[in-house]
Amino acid sequence: MSKARYDFGAIELLEADAVGAPGQRRFRLLAQGARGVAALWLEKEQLQALAMAVDQITAGMPALWARGAAESRPPEPMPAIPEPSVEFTVGRLSLGFDEEKQVFALLAHDLEGDLEGEPTFRCQVTRGQLRALGARINAIVAAGRPRCALCGASLEAGARHVCAAQNGHLP
Repeated sequence: MSKARYDFGAIELLEADAVGAPGQRRFRLLAQGARGVAALWLEKEQLQALAMAVDQITAGMPALWARGAAESRPPEPMPAIPEPSVEFTVGRLSLGFDEEKQVFALLAHDLEGDLEGEPTFRCQVTRGQLRALGARINAIVAAGRPRCALCGASLEAGARHVCAAQNGHLP
C-alpha cells in the first residue's frame, strides 16, 4: 500500500457532508479516527463518482463479506464535528482493497500537491462504512437543486428553464 503524509489507519467514522444552501453548497468527506479528524473538500461530481464506485465495488463482493452483514448499518450521527486536524481540497481520490487486511483503502491527493505521487491522506474503511457512505452521498446529492430529466441542467426555483434537449438546440 502507498505511504501517505497523513495515514489515519482504521477509522471509526467516514461521513459525507454538504455545507451551505442548495446551489451554493460545498462538499466534504469527514474521516475520524484515533489520529484525528480529516476534512477532505470535494466537488459534487467527485462525491457522486465516489458513491458510484462504492456501489459497484461493494455489490460485487458478497462472498468476501457474508460474515460482516451487521457492518452495513449506517454509523450513528456525530453530535458535533470536531475541529479537523487535516483539511485540504481533493484533487484526486482513489479507492482500493487490501486483500491481506480485508479492508478498503481511501486515498486522497491534495489539489495543490503532486497528484501522481504519494497520497496526502490515507485511511482504512470497512465495507459497512463504505455502504453507509454511499447511501449518505446519494441522500446529500438528492437534497440539492432538482435537475432537468432531459438535459441535466439545474432547475432554479421560480426561474424559467429553457431545455436545450427539448428544443433541439442550445438557448
